[in-house]
Amino acid sequence: MQATRYVCTHCGRRFEAEEREILECPGCFWSTSVKKEEDLQSELSRAPEVPSKKETSRRFSLAPGFIQFVSAVLTLALFAFAAIFFRPGIKNLIGIQKDWAVRLIEKLPRVKPEGISLKGKGKAQKASPSAAALQDPLTPEEKNLLERRLEFDPGRPPSEEEKKVLGKRASFQTGWVEKLPSQAWTIQSFKERLAEQEKFYKVPLPRSYKNKLYDHFEKKYAPGAEAFKNGDLLQARNLWVESLAFPIYANNVEKHRGVVLTMLRPFITDTLSKIGVINGILIEQKIREKEKNISESYERLLSLVEKKSWKEALNAIAAIEKGLDELARPERIAGAPAPYPASVNQADEGIAATLFELLQVPPPALADAEPLHADILAKRKVLESFIPERLHAVQEVYNEARDHIQRSEWAEAEKKLRGVDLPLALAEDAEHKIRILKKLQKTPDA
Repeated sequence: MQATRYVCTHCGRRFEAEEREILECPGCFWSTSVKKEEDLQSELSRAPEVPSKKETSRRFSLAPGFIQFVSAVLTLALFAFAAIFFRPGIKNLIGIQKDWAVRLIEKLPRVKPEGISLKGKGKAQKASPSAAALQDPLTPEEKNLLERRLEFDPGRPPSEEEKKVLGKRASFQTGWVEKLPSQAWTIQSFKERLAEQEKFYKVPLPRSYKNKLYDHFEKKYAPGAEAFKNGDLLQARNLWVESLAFPIYANNVEKHRGVVLTMLRPFITDTLSKIGVINGILIEQKIREKEKNISESYERLLSLVEKKSWKEALNAIAAIEKGLDELARPERIAGAPAPYPASVNQADEGIAATLFELLQVPPPALADAEPLHADILAKRKVLESFIPERLHAVQEVYNEARDHIQRSEWAEAEKKLRGVDLPLALAEDAEHKIRILKKLQKTPDA
C-alpha cells in the first residue's frame, strides 16, 4: 500500500505512514493533531482573512464557551430563586437541573496542558520525577543491606579476616639491659695503668703502698666483677663501692688526695660509672621483669591461638592486660635502689658524695606497649566471637535491631546496632545499617 504524507499540528513534524483511522505522531505521540498534508493545505486555503487591528478593536464578540458558562451560572441562580418560592416538586426539579448543568459543563471547550503525552510517553515525562522516587530515599543496594539478616555459629572456622587478626604478631621490646659501660678491670690492667700514671706524673709510689693497693683490689673489686658476671647485681655494686675506699697514703689525707687519687682517677671514674649503671638496673629490675613476663605471656597467647584453644587464649589476654596496667604506673613497681653498705663512709668524702648522688636514679624508660595493647584488643574481639554465650548475646541484640527495622523504628534500631561489636562480619554489617538508618532519620516521612 502506498504511504501517505501527514503533518502534526502540535509539534509540526512531517512524516509518511500507511493510511489508517488512528495514527500517532512519532515525535510527540499525539494522535488528535495528526492530519493529512493535503487536507491541511485545503483548510488553510479556505481560512478567512485575519481582520486588522482597527477592525478588531471596533468589534466586541464573546467566545461561545464563555456564553455557555454564563448561561449555566444564570440558570443555577434561577433555580435557587425558584427553590425558595416553589417547594413542591423541588426534588424532581433538582434532578432535572443538575443533569442539564452537567451536560452543559461537559460541552465547554477543554484545553489540554502542554508537555503531557496521552500515552504516558514522550520527552515531557522526564521533567517530573515519579512519586515513588520522591518517597523512597534508598537505593536498591541500601535496601538490600538494611533488610539483610546474618547468623553466626560459634563452632564455625575462622574467616580469612579473622585469621589475619589472630595470626598477627605485635612488636614488644623490653628495656632490659644488663651491660656495663666498659669491661671490668683485672689485676693486670690495674697494675699497668698505675705504672703509666707514675711515669706520667713522675711520682713513683713506694712498693709497700702499691702492694696495699693491689691487695685491696683483689679483696674488693675482683669479687665484685665475679658477682656481676653471676648476676648478683647488688653484691657486685656493694663490693665496688668498698673498692673505692683506698688505704690512706702516708697517713696524710692531703697527700693522699693530691697523689694517689689523682693517679687512680681513670679507675675511680670507671668504677663510679659502673655503680651508677647497677643502681639504674636495680631500680628498673622489677619493671623489666614485668615486661619480660608480659612478653612470655604474649608468646603463650600466640601458641594457644594456633591450637584454637579460645578460652585459654582469652585468659592469657587477661593476664597481659593486667601486666600492662601495672606498667602504666612504674613508680609503684620500681621503688628506690638498696642503700650502700656502711663502709661507704670510709671512702674519701668527694667520692662518697658522688656515690650518694648516684642513688638518685631518673625514671626508667618503659617499653612501647601501644602496639601490643592494640593487638590484644583486636584478638580478644575475634576470640570472644567463638565463645557461645558471648556470641549468642550479641546475636540477640542484632536480631532485636532487625525487628525494629521491620517496624520502621529507625532510632531504636540504630541504638541496638551500636552494641554489635563481634564477629567482624556482623560488626561491619551493623555499621552499614547504622549509616543507612541515619539517612532515613534525616529524611522526612521516611
